[in-house]
Amino acid sequence: MPEVLGVFFTFLTYANASIDSKKINQSEALSLLDMYRSFDSVISLLHFEGAVEAIPEEVQKKFEARNQAKSNKDFVQSDALRDEILTL
Repeated sequence: MPEVLGVFFTFLTYANASIDSKKINQSEALSLLDMYRSFDSVISLLHFEGAVEAIPEEVQKKFEARNQAKSNKDFVQSDALRDEILTL
C-alpha cells in the first residue's frame, strides 16, 4: 500500500501543478477525474458522490476567455467574466 500512495501523491503533485498553472482544459480535467477514480478503486480514500462529470460548454468558454483577459491584464473584463461564471 505505501507504494500505491507514493504513486498517488506524485500524480496529485502533477495534477495540482497543471491546475495551478491554468494549462488544463475540460478534456484533461475529466481525464484527471478518471485517474482519481482509478486510484480510488485501489485505495478507497476518495468520495465521488455528487462529482461533476462535465463543465458546461458555456462555462468553459467563459473560463478560457477569463484566462485570456487575465493574461492581457484586462482585469475589469476578467472580473466581469468571473462574476458571470459564478452566476452560471
